[in-house]
Amino acid sequence: MDAKGVPVPEAALNVTFTLTGPGRLAAVGNGNPRDTGSFHRNTRRTWMGRVVAIVQSTGAGTITITASAPGIAQSAFATIQANPNAPDWRRMSYVDSI
Repeated sequence: MDAKGVPVPEAALNVTFTLTGPGRLAAVGNGNPRDTGSFHRNTRRTWMGRVVAIVQSTGAGTITITASAPGIAQSAFATIQANPNAPDWRRMSYVDSI
């Protein structure tokens, strides 16, 4: 978003993800078919204003994911509750637009 709070989808920002709790950052992506960067780093450049982080739980508990970028005053964060004993389809959590 710009200084007036208007979304700027063409902005390309380097977003860095950090994780606390019983989980690991499995991959990051942005949907850009021409981006050949590694999926296994904690930083990814946005494409069309979007970036995604895939988190894998390593145990039960609360996982906090923080996304930050240079020039952005406040980091975004999300928390998910990990339950490794749940059926496969229930182990996934989806967080949009953190």
